[in-house]
Amino acid sequence: HAQVSNDIDQFIDSVKVKTFDCPSQDDIPKIEMYLAGTKLSKNQRFQLQLEKTHWQICTGRYGEAELTVDAIIASPLAEQSEEYYALAVYQKGFLYDTKEDARRCDFYRQAKELSSGKFDDISLSAELGLMTYCEGNISEGTKLKRLFDVLEINSLRGDAPTIAHIHNNIGLIYGRIGQHVLAAEQFQKTYELGFPHYQGANKYASLISVFTSLLASGQYNEAERVISELRKAREEVDVPLVHAWYYFAKGRFYQRLGRAEELREAVSDWT
Repeated sequence: HAQVSNDIDQFIDSVKVKTFDCPSQDDIPKIEMYLAGTKLSKNQRFQLQLEKTHWQICTGRYGEAELTVDAIIASPLAEQSEEYYALAVYQKGFLYDTKEDARRCDFYRQAKELSSGKFDDISLSAELGLMTYCEGNISEGTKLKRLFDVLEINSLRGDAPTIAHIHNNIGLIYGRIGQHVLAAEQFQKTYELGFPHYQGANKYASLISVFTSLLASGQYNEAERVISELRKAREEVDVPLVHAWYYFAKGRFYQRLGRAEELREAVSDWT
């Protein structure tokens, strides 16, 4: 039994990814196999469940993920000092984020408190969420300065996925204040830095942000190039989310340029 438990711990370590990446689809069957068994400690079960919810969130299965996350947060067996609990709270904040629900801020604050000085990726992601969405009394210019300060600190460490994550948040603020050219540049940096390191659909997640910013700034040739990249992405990562990004981009592009017949074809293909 001790050997089995050790094997499970090693598996958990091997599949765990940072908050801003996505678990590999290839690991999900084995995660489900372990979860279906009974030889799991409390901590092992919670950790595996949250790797699965992380994957569900990455693939747009928000409802399924939320049921599990809520159960873990409410469980009397869960220990708030453990990393899995901080991750569950962060995931709950992110799930509210997908709905643009203001309650995300409460969970981001709690996740930040639970992870600060202990779990760096959760702490950073919660902090970025707070900076980007939850500090209405602070000007966007001040937020940008703080984000660039965070970027500078992390650039010294040379962790490309983390740096990509920060560029993404900078892009979100630039987009919010209508600086779409600058937003597109930040999202492009996110894509280029993250691509060699991120998993599955997450490799291409920032492309839809690049596209939206290019379209908003009238850079139509560049926007069309992104559609081509999304078409190639569908061949590499055959999941509904990537297909949705592709058809969304095509539809928005043809709508913006008033190309009605091509818009009808794109919508027809999508449906």
